[in-house]
Amino acid sequence: MKKIPFLNLLAVCVFAISGLHAFGKPAKDPAKDFIITVKTDRPEALYHCGEQAGFRIEATEAGQPVSEGQVDVTLTLDGGKILEKKSLNFNQSPLLIAGTLSEPGFLRCTAIHLKDKKTIRGYGGAGFDPEKIKPAAVMPDDFDAFWNEGRAELAKIPLDLKLKPLPEHSNEKRDCFLLSFANLDNTRMYGFLGVPKEAKPPFPAYLTVQPAGENPSKPSGLEWGAKGVLVLHMGVHDYEVGLPPEETKARYAKINNISTPPIPYMYIGSPDRQRCYFRKVILGVDRAIEYLTSRPDFNGKQLVAHGSSQGGGMSLIMAGFNRKITAVGANVPALCDQAGHLANRQGGWPQFIRRTATDEEKAAQLKMAPYFDAVNFARKIQCPAIVSVGFIDTTCSPSSVYSAYNEIQAPKKMFIDPMGGHIGIKPFYAFLPKWMEGQLGLGEPIQPTRQVPPQ
Repeated sequence: MKKIPFLNLLAVCVFAISGLHAFGKPAKDPAKDFIITVKTDRPEALYHCGEQAGFRIEATEAGQPVSEGQVDVTLTLDGGKILEKKSLNFNQSPLLIAGTLSEPGFLRCTAIHLKDKKTIRGYGGAGFDPEKIKPAAVMPDDFDAFWNEGRAELAKIPLDLKLKPLPEHSNEKRDCFLLSFANLDNTRMYGFLGVPKEAKPPFPAYLTVQPAGENPSKPSGLEWGAKGVLVLHMGVHDYEVGLPPEETKARYAKINNISTPPIPYMYIGSPDRQRCYFRKVILGVDRAIEYLTSRPDFNGKQLVAHGSSQGGGMSLIMAGFNRKITAVGANVPALCDQAGHLANRQGGWPQFIRRTATDEEKAAQLKMAPYFDAVNFARKIQCPAIVSVGFIDTTCSPSSVYSAYNEIQAPKKMFIDPMGGHIGIKPFYAFLPKWMEGQLGLGEPIQPTRQVPPQ
């Protein structure tokens, strides 16, 4: 049996309490501006196993310190196994709650206060030797065979490419098109295609995939088109990108209501690996890459993939699945370490193994999940990679992100935000543009990188 990290808890009235919610902004009551913040006693929130991590907790209302009321504090193994629960009073402030882990992982501190019948949360996270975290995800013996069979199945379906000019997103430097093509199960994939106007071909290329939720209403990344780069921004659903907001919401709602009872799209088809929603998404984006790199105006050298959350997970998946990707950037990537619960921690979004499932259902979900886990694709990545993580991300838990990152054997770099939730991590996005310029052949390459051989 796997050894479970232990917690040595201290409650010492010498530090204070603080925290942010899962999306990186202060958790607050909209009416009363009640904010809870949770910070570690080290700015970088990094520790070695066995060291103590102290969490400082405090609350403010309308900018003033709160000195009355109760806060319930829970320490968990990154949102999984509960290690300690304690109720503290604000009038004891300053307060300290502290703990340690004996194995690599993340210690999450959740502080909850009830105010006017509303639940206000604050989060803190401490990483213990995170670059030594091992994934719970296991590589299936037939992983490659499963995806090769999917590619072969899709290859039998004519591409049926359609390109529609979008003048509203075009200018003197680039043209924009609505792109669509045939996918599995009589569906289509949709995206925005940006083609440079002023620059002369051949061009490098940039791919991004939409975060979770609706298909995009506007293209992203077209600024690269003005710099002489082919741009492809893909949605993941079987309806057009760029629709009016009300129509987009209606089409998205329809997708989430195709089953009885209705379930969110990410669970459609589960636990059947052939029917899993992400099977046709992954194969569809792979087909988009094949189309993009087959264009006569592609230079055959540089194709950079980048995305956030679902798009970040898809970027890692594509970098491991399709060797034509030459560099990848993944911000708070989803779809990582779906079997995280086996290590008593929270897996990344969408958590295919659902807590509400029966034991029989969980066993079936656990059998399906490895085929769609970004960890298993990350093991195959051969191109330079940059990844980011927020230590208080409750959607894509930091341990799940590190589980994938640690499996990458190519040149790589991690960007952290100890107080970051499920957001764009600032150090990552400060680094990304210049790094991408080098990887696209538009500027001096900076690490992590490697020379892409000419075709």
